[in-house]
Amino acid sequence: MTLAKRLSAIVRAILGRDAKAVPELHESELRFRQVTDHIHEVFFLCAPDMTAMYYVSPAYEEVWGKSCQSLYDDPKSFADSIHEEDRGPTFKKIAPLGAFIPSDVEYRIVRPDGTVRWIRARTFAVHNEVGIVYRFAGIAEDITASKCAAAKVQQQSLALEDSNRRLSLLGELTSMLQSVVHVEEAAAIVAGYLARAKMGSGGSLYLFRESRNSLDLLASWGEMKLAERVLPDECWALRRGQQMRTPSDQPELRCKHVRHVDGESEHLCLPMMAEGGALGLLHVVFTDEAAEAREEDALFALRLSEQLGLALANIRLREQLRLEAMQDPLTGLFNRRFLEASLKREFSRGEREKNCVAVAMLDLDHFKQYNDVHGHDAGDAVLSEFGKLLMQNCRAVDLPCRFGGEEFLVVLPGATRGSVAAWAERILERVRGLRVVDEGVALPALTISIGVAFFPEHGRETVDVIHAADEALYAAKAAGRDRCVLSARIPGVADCPEQEPYDRAA
Repeated sequence: MTLAKRLSAIVRAILGRDAKAVPELHESELRFRQVTDHIHEVFFLCAPDMTAMYYVSPAYEEVWGKSCQSLYDDPKSFADSIHEEDRGPTFKKIAPLGAFIPSDVEYRIVRPDGTVRWIRARTFAVHNEVGIVYRFAGIAEDITASKCAAAKVQQQSLALEDSNRRLSLLGELTSMLQSVVHVEEAAAIVAGYLARAKMGSGGSLYLFRESRNSLDLLASWGEMKLAERVLPDECWALRRGQQMRTPSDQPELRCKHVRHVDGESEHLCLPMMAEGGALGLLHVVFTDEAAEAREEDALFALRLSEQLGLALANIRLREQLRLEAMQDPLTGLFNRRFLEASLKREFSRGEREKNCVAVAMLDLDHFKQYNDVHGHDAGDAVLSEFGKLLMQNCRAVDLPCRFGGEEFLVVLPGATRGSVAAWAERILERVRGLRVVDEGVALPALTISIGVAFFPEHGRETVDVIHAADEALYAAKAAGRDRCVLSARIPGVADCPEQEPYDRAA
């Protein structure tokens, strides 16, 4: 039998006074006093309208912080201690005259010393012989400890849930970054995951430029506006090579790149290390977070910076390897390997869209003699400048490639004879005006010869079209160089359909 039921039975025995049972009544009252005077719970007995308090156990003084006599003097004074936010709901459950009795309600009280305690009060009605309620009896216990324990367990459960969620996000992010090709492509992905991770009040992710003289903003989250660019000497973490956490009460230790942020805030800067050096910077700002939340965020930020550093380093390495596999390092143009892989694809697209594809072979005139006279360094300088010129005069859909040595090849999808002739004439003219300076010495002007063939007019296989363009190039050289020769039309083979004039901006 629970304590509440035992007390109820004793109360009913006491209140159900029978003149024939005076000895039993006296013994029941004695047992009642022995029980209620020594329990930690508050037991009370009052009139239904709460105008009179018949009994309140001594525990009231310890729990409420008020004397029992004050409750005898004013039975309703216990309600003055109920927290103002809990009074309305509590009074609805503890209605007079037993309308909602029995009741079981939890509420907070504010003691005279200002401390707050949680109370669980269970009240039941006592009826007379004819069933009329003429007493209220109840027990109120201090459940502050259990409430705090439950709140702590819930907080730990939420923290664990949040930690698992973040670890899951980190796993997803790492998996996604393994499929990313460019660092720029990673920016949008990283920004989305950082926003979902909800670290601090906001923050940003910076990445070193190739020159290593500054870091550019790659991604950010939160509403605060942070620096778009960071110089390496503006961040203590980058200068020291380790994380730097600046408390809100030490603004003088803030990094220069965050000194413009208004208000009291704590800052965490984490250098993203990879390959023996810093690859970037993860910056987190804390404003309203609790101390425990900040520690959790800081720990996750550290783990995130380590993973991001490795992932972004891998992306850059893959990007570099991809560029090396398809790009000529001297001229910046596509290399022959990339050309061979792409030309067949362009031919297939041209056939599908019923467009012709022009293949232009270009060769710098007398370049071997140029190298012998001026040296290979001067020759490399000329090749580099010519590569830039060629790139500047090609459309985004064109494929300018270094075919080998001083030979270049440009694939021009959707070009007609007339448009290619106009493009080649522009290239010839601009090469004539090209001036190259090597180690302060102006090198002599150059000329170039160009031969052009067309798919499908001069063949459906790449080797056939390239061979036709090479023959046209030799014809241009035989005719005196510094000119363009288009492969002759083949009798009985349909010419390329007319297209819009070639436009570099296309």
